[in-house]
Amino acid sequence: MGQFAIGDIHGCLNTLKSLLFKKIKISKKDTCYFMGDYIDRGPRIKETLDFLIEQKKEGWDFRFLMGNHEHLLLNLDLNNKDDWEKSKGRTTFQSLGISNKEQIKEKYWKFFSGLEYYFETDKFVLVHASINTKIDDPFSDTFSMIWSRDFDLDISKIENRNIIVGHTPKTQLQIIKSVKSLDKTHVVFTDAGCVYDKEPFFGYLCGYDLEKSELYFQKNIE
Repeated sequence: MGQFAIGDIHGCLNTLKSLLFKKIKISKKDTCYFMGDYIDRGPRIKETLDFLIEQKKEGWDFRFLMGNHEHLLLNLDLNNKDDWEKSKGRTTFQSLGISNKEQIKEKYWKFFSGLEYYFETDKFVLVHASINTKIDDPFSDTFSMIWSRDFDLDISKIENRNIIVGHTPKTQLQIIKSVKSLDKTHVVFTDAGCVYDKEPFFGYLCGYDLEKSELYFQKNIE
C-alpha cells in the first residue's frame, strides 16, 4: 500500500496516465494525493476531470486537493474575473463547452466543491501552495494553502511534520534538491511545470512516493 503525491496536472491527461500506470505503476491498494490545479491551460481539461471522477468511482483511492485555479473558478464573479482571465480560465470553459459558470455540469461542480484544502499523514501535511505557520492555527488559513509561496516554516506548529506542495513550478533538479534537503527546508515540491513544456527545464509531471521518498518524472506527451 503505497502513498503518492501527484503534481499539478493542468489538463495533461496523457502525461498523467503515463505517470500513474507506466512510471509509478499504481494499484488500487495505493493512495494518490493530487496536489490541485487539474484545470486551465492544458489541452485535455474535460477529459482529465472525467478520468479523475471515473477512477474514483471505480474504487481507486484518489484524494484531491483544492488548487488556486479551482478556487478561482468556484468563486468566479466580477471581483476576480481579471485573475481568472490571467490564469487562462477560459480554456476550461472551452474544454467543457460552456460560456459561463452556471453551465457547469453537476458532476464537475460536485468534484470542484468537494476538493480539500489539506491532507495529513503521520509525516506530512499536503497542501496545494504552502501553509502559514506564523499563526497559532496554521490549518485555519485556507488562503495560504492555495496561494502562498512562503516556505519559511515553523514545523513545530504542525507537529514537526514536513509539507508537500504543488503550485510553484520547479525544475527537476530543484525538486530533487528539495527532497535531499528535506531535513533542513521541510518542503517537497511536486510541480514540475508539466503544462509549460515549451519553457526550458519544465514540461514534466512529477510523482513523489511519501514512504520511500522517491521521485518519478514523466515528460509531457500531450
